[in-house]
Amino acid sequence: MESPPSEEMRESSANQELSTKSPAAPLPWLYRTSVIVILFLILPPLVIPSLIGHPRISRIWKILLCLGVLLLSYVLWLATLKSLETLKPFLELFEHFRAGNL
Repeated sequence: MESPPSEEMRESSANQELSTKSPAAPLPWLYRTSVIVILFLILPPLVIPSLIGHPRISRIWKILLCLGVLLLSYVLWLATLKSLETLKPFLELFEHFRAGNL
């Protein structure tokens, strides 16, 4: 008469099943590299939830990548404000021409 498998044996077999299935299991669409790159190119802060929830990226890489995305977003925001400040005199001149006041 066989005894039922111990708790350790059941956990071991469950871990083996998970380890054999996880590398072959495809990632959900939100965590695919192409989606992450497209989100990063469209609006960088949109990529942060995909990075945080990504199952194959380590915690330290998640933190570093999120900080990098936030830093890049801040630099791009400052560049946008600077370019708008630079364009302001030209927009005022354009409004003069449009109103007919040469």
